[in-house]
Amino acid sequence: MNRMNRRLAFVTLTHATLGSFGDIEATVFNLMSVPLKSFFNESITAHYGEQTAESFSWCFSMVASLSFAGLLVGAFAMGYLMDYVGRKQTAVILRSSLGIISGVCMFIAKPFMSFELFAIGHFLAGIICAFRIVLIIYMVECSPDNVRGLTSMAMSSGSTLALLVATPLCLPSVFGNSESWIYLPAICSIMAFLHLSIAIFFPQSPKHLFICNLDTMKTKEAVTFYHGSATNFDAIEEEYDQERLLLSNGHTSLSEVLSKHTLRWSFTIVMVCAFVPSTSAINVKSVYQAAILMSFGFDETQAMFALMAVGLISSPFCFATPFIIEKIGRRPLFLSVSALCVLEWFFLGAAEFLVDEHSESLLYSEVLGMIGSISGSMALMLGLLVLTPIMISELCPHPSRAIVTQVSTVVSILFVIVSVQVYPLSVEQIGFVYHLTMLLLSSVCFVLLYRYLPETKGLPIDQIVRQLSFEHRQADALLRNQEMSRSSTYGSVQSSMRFYAEI
Repeated sequence: MNRMNRRLAFVTLTHATLGSFGDIEATVFNLMSVPLKSFFNESITAHYGEQTAESFSWCFSMVASLSFAGLLVGAFAMGYLMDYVGRKQTAVILRSSLGIISGVCMFIAKPFMSFELFAIGHFLAGIICAFRIVLIIYMVECSPDNVRGLTSMAMSSGSTLALLVATPLCLPSVFGNSESWIYLPAICSIMAFLHLSIAIFFPQSPKHLFICNLDTMKTKEAVTFYHGSATNFDAIEEEYDQERLLLSNGHTSLSEVLSKHTLRWSFTIVMVCAFVPSTSAINVKSVYQAAILMSFGFDETQAMFALMAVGLISSPFCFATPFIIEKIGRRPLFLSVSALCVLEWFFLGAAEFLVDEHSESLLYSEVLGMIGSISGSMALMLGLLVLTPIMISELCPHPSRAIVTQVSTVVSILFVIVSVQVYPLSVEQIGFVYHLTMLLLSSVCFVLLYRYLPETKGLPIDQIVRQLSFEHRQADALLRNQEMSRSSTYGSVQSSMRFYAEI
């Protein structure tokens, strides 16, 4: 097992536990939907008079979609913030500050009888979720090559465990009632404040300090803090310098990424990785999970207990994943995640098919719905939401990460917004055909990952990028040989020299 510096272990624990406030804030709307509907009705009636059922439903749906609007705003902003403000400033200071404000807005919404304040908090929660990608990239950049998978997965596990703890708190007998729902966002504000108070003293990303700020002294201090005092700084500096030389400057545009064969395949694979969670059922479930289970035959209380059972059944993977990723590598783990997403759509679609056909017994649809939910929960535990930031951190050189993160996040979020918004009407009009469509898209992502996803465990970034580009150049050359029926000098000394000269 790879050993981790104690300071790095403390940093990882802080980000994994206290840094999970955003994940809880983003699920308040879903987990507290029943008491929130009552609160919204009281607030709207008090300020705007009685509303029709259609008007109320439209207003409630609009507030629900604000988190996705926040995700989009955060995605558009993160590229500039990562490069010109800094990883730490974005992932810790700005994100935690927004977390405090978001929780406070939700908390004071009830005493002020203002659903608008809750809407603001829900919108900010979306921005916070987008900035979580920056937090993971920041953590990966601070970690040595041999444990960067462990630290990033530990953060994913921390968020998942936080949601497992938060779910029982949303039962009607605890906080899930019209009087007590405000305590959950209050807890999130406290977590965000503690995260900011502690993490503000952690050093910045040593890679960012070296490649973008060109500050060797602070880089050495950060490396010593995160890697340990016994670390060979000269070797680390050489590795950072090799990564820096992959691109001409510290900030890269999308056109430069696409123009370089070295980076084009890295960007393409990252885009496929970004669509694995986007085409999964996790986005629809983030808004409609309780409603989905109830449509399969559960009542409200049974649905909440079903969610708790799903989390408990899949939770062992949450503890094991940080060690699994460094044991078996990225490729087999992420292929398993993608396969589980495909299985989830299959079982949820089968359950919806039985509901569409008006099956006399809902038992089968309930069982299939549970199996599908367990498959999706296992994918989440195994790293569904950290797949993209890990691949960005390992396939893309430091100067290109901001723009690749921004583009991949924006495009995938736009797809998510459309797929989630059309879900209720689609299920009502075409039933399980919606699930079948998403099943096909998710299957395409799995096939592409199986075909192109490389293994990156423990390798320096410059070596990963060069190896990936070399493999695809070799494949292209072999294809040209077959088509033109002529010999090639690809792989020769002259060919290799031309390749390294181009990058």
